[in-house]
Amino acid sequence: MSMNLDRHMVAHRDFFQHLIEGDGDSAEKHRDFYDEYLAVMDLTSEFYLQTVETVFIEHSLPKGEMMHRGKMVDPKKITGTALFTVEGENDDISGVGQTQAAQKLAENIPSSRRLHYIQPGVGHYGVFNGSKYRSEIAPRIVKFIQDNPINVRAEQATKRAAKKALRDNPSEKFAGDPLREILLAEPKGAADDLQLISGVGPKLERALNGAGIFHYWQIANLTEDQAAALDDRLDIRGRMVRDNWVEQARRLNDSVHSN
Repeated sequence: MSMNLDRHMVAHRDFFQHLIEGDGDSAEKHRDFYDEYLAVMDLTSEFYLQTVETVFIEHSLPKGEMMHRGKMVDPKKITGTALFTVEGENDDISGVGQTQAAQKLAENIPSSRRLHYIQPGVGHYGVFNGSKYRSEIAPRIVKFIQDNPINVRAEQATKRAAKKALRDNPSEKFAGDPLREILLAEPKGAADDLQLISGVGPKLERALNGAGIFHYWQIANLTEDQAAALDDRLDIRGRMVRDNWVEQARRLNDSVHSN
């Protein structure tokens, strides 16, 4: 309470004033609010102070130094959980951007399963209580849950199995696979230097080769559906489109053949 002591002192003064005036409704609202607000006092002081020290003072989580029961806490390993972060525009306890930082820390969650929302006109407590929470925030939470099914781990397991099968036999023609006419079991002659494509480094080149992509012409000839399928298979979250790989590959392919 000391973080907003003035505000709480005014609230309690008004509470007693409502009692003196016989305004039972306002007094009851005050009681309801503080019954819920003070519920966190059920937490032990050790737990609360440890949280403040670890998260807000030492910033151990973003530094990669946070430990739990002897193990490092690594948000990058979160892949199967959808992430929805909410902040209040007027929050003077957890400022705007502090909660959103979780989006960057858990960077391996697919972008399609992420959402960040700033609620105008509310402070810290209004993010999870009150009329704007009920009318603005809660419906968004419900929709986000509905849009992100809980069986994502099973879906990811299926994708991983497909990727493994493709690595084991890249030439296998999966029914309905839009890439079946593009992928190769091995390069035709010398493989192209895919790292000349801006945005492709050694690790991503190995992933492309593992998927059956060895030449500029394979990328240059991708249709929109094929590019989307390859992007999903490599789990590179739209990088092909952002870095315009297809056009880059066309220019490189033309350059190779013109020489």
